[in-house]
Amino acid sequence: MADERAGEQGELADLVGAETRLAIWAKNQVELAKHLGCDRKSISRWLKEKDPECPGAMPDGRYNVTLWKLWTEKKGKKPSNRLGMDKGGLELEKLRLQNEKLELENRIKRGELMDIDEVCGVLSDMVSGFVKVVRGRKHSLAPQVIGVGVPEATKRIDRSDREALNELALGDWTQKKTFWSSVSAALSVQRKRHNLGDGLNAM
Repeated sequence: MADERAGEQGELADLVGAETRLAIWAKNQVELAKHLGCDRKSISRWLKEKDPECPGAMPDGRYNVTLWKLWTEKKGKKPSNRLGMDKGGLELEKLRLQNEKLELENRIKRGELMDIDEVCGVLSDMVSGFVKVVRGRKHSLAPQVIGVGVPEATKRIDRSDREALNELALGDWTQKKTFWSSVSAALSVQRKRHNLGDGLNAM
């Protein structure tokens, strides 16, 4: 019996020794956090929970990474780095961003994206032209309707309105650019909806 007990103790000692030799060690919480895919604050927070099963630190201050990984998996501890991801998650996020950048570059090459300054410039010119025509109507329209009957005055006012509204259109140049062609098409739909024509040749 004594021999069997001694044999069991020997086997246990061998297992403990093997685990100690094969374990991955971190010399501080920062290194441990890197192995676990979290930040040091997570390690500190978990230690403060005083879970009796938590591996904690060895007497020499090192941390058994293997035991810590097993404990975090068992307890369902989630890493809380700045992106809330482990190393694998960070790699996937990096890949996603690279694909997104590539797609943006391809859309720029296809002419589907446009610089915001150019867009603002075109819209500014359109609105400025419209405002200029509307404000100038008081000088040009009044002489046209004075002394005429209501039906004729209405007709002339309507014609003046259409001339002003024609400024809210893009020119033929848009057909040569993918982005502006799409904008022009959408604007033409609105013009047709309000019975103003497609406005493609307005500018």
